[in-house]
Amino acid sequence: MKVALQEKEVFARLKAWVEEQRRPFTLNDAAAGTGIAMQDLVHAFDELIEKYHCRVQATAQGDVIYHFGNMLRRRHAKTATEILLEILDILWKGFQVLYKVCIALMMMIYFGVYVTILLIALIMLSLASKDGRSGRREFFSNLGEIVKVWGYLFDLATETEEGKKGFLASVYDFVFGPPRKQPDKLNNEKELAAFLRKKKGITVGAELQALAGWSTDQMEEFLAMYVAKFHGRLKVSEDGVLYAEFDELLRGKVKTNETPIVYYWDEDEPEYLWTGNELLRNLGIVSMNAFNLLMSFLVLKLDGTLFDLTPTVRILLGWVPFIYSVLFFAIPLGRGVWILKKQYEQHQAHIRRRVMKAVFEKKAAPKTLEQIERLVNADPNMESLSRRTIQKMMDKLLIELRGKLEADTSSGKVYYVFDRIHNELEAIQTLRKQRQVSQDLSDVILDSNASSHESSTRPGASDSRP
Repeated sequence: MKVALQEKEVFARLKAWVEEQRRPFTLNDAAAGTGIAMQDLVHAFDELIEKYHCRVQATAQGDVIYHFGNMLRRRHAKTATEILLEILDILWKGFQVLYKVCIALMMMIYFGVYVTILLIALIMLSLASKDGRSGRREFFSNLGEIVKVWGYLFDLATETEEGKKGFLASVYDFVFGPPRKQPDKLNNEKELAAFLRKKKGITVGAELQALAGWSTDQMEEFLAMYVAKFHGRLKVSEDGVLYAEFDELLRGKVKTNETPIVYYWDEDEPEYLWTGNELLRNLGIVSMNAFNLLMSFLVLKLDGTLFDLTPTVRILLGWVPFIYSVLFFAIPLGRGVWILKKQYEQHQAHIRRRVMKAVFEKKAAPKTLEQIERLVNADPNMESLSRRTIQKMMDKLLIELRGKLEADTSSGKVYYVFDRIHNELEAIQTLRKQRQVSQDLSDVILDSNASSHESSTRPGASDSRP
């Protein structure tokens, strides 16, 4: 218990000191400023980085700099805007559940009810204009048509053809859109672990950016978090390159080969779809709801002129289906605006992937705009991007990746230069060649399921006792 209290006190003192600093510092600064021994400080520092946002940088002298910003911000803390959006999302999902319960039944039942009313009205008109025998014959014929309509609606509601979307599912998707596969929230962590095991347990920030597409600011923050989360260590090479070492991740019994390692520019994001239905299916759904909307409007319009309805009937056959049918069209129309926005953002992200891939080509060596344009448009099966579009994206990447423009006075050409990324990708190859690692756990010397007799007679067991 005493040790636990000491650890809490160390963490509290370090946290208070960091809150006072509000500027970048080194681990040595923290030790000098708090008076905490370095070996105690390291564990508390990992805990602090895991809980709060932090960026890491390296100097040419080989020092690692940490920056928590002007104030400590919890990694998983939510802003007021995020909380409001979550509340709205919960309300939207609740509305979806309630609306989905009624959606297909309301549309199909009211469609059947209105068709039945129309057919009965036609029957009454027919009986009034014909003699008894022929009228009765037509009456039963029309009754058969009513039965067919309800039979058709029942078949639609119970449609279950293998490999084909049912009618009810099509109606849901028409209003709320087809479901999108949500990515695993820990996918980056799993991908990084698989990458590290494959790459001798070391990596640099440029490789994280190639995997996730992060800006340099984001990369510095996530690198610090991953080091704390996976018990890694930050080191600086002889060339002044900051890299992370994760020895503990290398050792294990389970292979992580099943986790795919997909670079940012090769990621395939599913397209945003309006309904995901076939054209004829959408036309059928639109026709049925438009019929209900028209009939409910006529009921409200003609009430008091051609007929007098009770308040209950007016609500059930007028207002309820009218409001429902208006929402049925209004929701997908409003969602369509959101989809167009998402499709535009997705297209911009696709352009960013292609241009960023060209930047990282040949270890992010300096390139002219013409060279980048050729790399971006190298695949004839992809959309051809104009030089202006590529240049606009390069202007953004210069800021995000902290690059610069350099002019070659001899050739008169201007190059896009990303020194940090280039140096890191060069250095990490040398570091991996020099690094010797072992993932072998060696033989098992203790088994919790073994009996005491087996433990006492196992070769070497006596040597392991204190």
